[in-house]
This record gives sequence, C-alpha cells and structure tokens, in this order.
Amino acid sequence: MSAVLLLTDHGRTPQEVLPALGELPHAVRVLPASAAWTDPTCDVVLVDARKDLQRARSVCHSLKGGPPLLAVFTDGGLITLDSGWGVDDILLDSSPAAEVAVRLQMAGTRRPLLQRPAVRRMPSGLSFDDSARTVRLNDRAIPLTHAEYQILTRLAARPGQILTYRQLLESYNSRRPQSTRTIHTHVRRLRAKLGPDHAALIHTSHGLGYRLRSVNA
Repeated sequence: MSAVLLLTDHGRTPQEVLPALGELPHAVRVLPASAAWTDPTCDVVLVDARKDLQRARSVCHSLKGGPPLLAVFTDGGLITLDSGWGVDDILLDSSPAAEVAVRLQMAGTRRPLLQRPAVRRMPSGLSFDDSARTVRLNDRAIPLTHAEYQILTRLAARPGQILTYRQLLESYNSRRPQSTRTIHTHVRRLRAKLGPDHAALIHTSHGLGYRLRSVNA
C-alpha cells in the first residue's frame, strides 16, 4: 500500500478526481494544488490535470525532483502533454483500478536512485531525517509536534521564500478551518525550541507569512 498525495483544486475526495482510487487500499491525502508542496512521507504525488491544464503544468514543473510524480488527465487533455510537464507517468481519470494500481506501484519503485537522501542538511545547521520524521540543530535533537514538524519542513523546502499563513495551515491541516493565530502559536513554540541563538531562522513577514533563512541572522 502506497502513501499517495493528491493535489487538486477540483475535488474534495480522491474519487472525484480518479474514481479508481476508491477501489484501492492506498492511503490518499488530498491538498489544494495551490499548495504545490509534497509531504516528505508520501510515496507518490498525483496532480489533477483534468481542468486547468496550465496551472497543473506549472505545479508539476515546480515539483520535479521530489517523489515520483503522476498527472491525471482527461482524454482531451493529453494533447498538451510534452516533456515540459516533468512528470514520471500519467493516468487518465477513466483508468481502471488495476491499471492505476500497477502504475502507482511502478512509479514508487522506478527511481530508487533519485530519492532524497535520508538526511537533508541546511547551511543553518538544521538537518531533517524524513524517514524518522526528526529534526536536529547542530546535532541537537529538536522535539516537535506533528504540526511543528510539518510547518518547519515546508519552510525548509523553500528557504528564503515567504510562505503565506494559508499555505502553512494547509501543510498540516487542509480541512478544519483555523485562524492565523494558530500558525503564530506554532511558530512561537518552534522558535522557543530552536533556542534564542537560532530563533531568528524563522523570519516574520508581517501580514504575509513566514520564511526560513538559509543561515542564522
């Protein structure tokens, strides 16, 4: 059974995008395509390319180099497919369950040499072990909650780039509505755990969101 991340702006359940997923045992997490972000724990990423082809192509292009990437097309949308999409494989939204199962399995084993290293290190001294879901700072273990881990890893995936409050909320909870105050609370606790000498790694962009500095200020 694979852990599948489905990015879509045109469906709330996996079956709305790819009906065959309802017949398979895979654990599927649904996030808005606007997130354009991959969960470090997922095995395969599906991008909904049934409707907004230009947006889907942009999302796929931004996710190249991560987990195996598949786009879900309609028959008519296939005419737009070229190497610029950067996907590893495609699925039709009408694909039967047996075909979907095989393609997901093949995608998960096709690029073992291209998987991210077990530990990702940053110039700031932060290191991320995606398999163990742990974070260290200069070899000091940082105990994090699920939400704190998701927020920090998402910031680390795009160092120096401002991520909005909404994007950070979506990184760990895409369904239940929460206020930006929730993000402020998690970030405050993250800074406390990083310690006074490294709290400035998480920079506040007032009214917008947060970004992770490449090195400590």
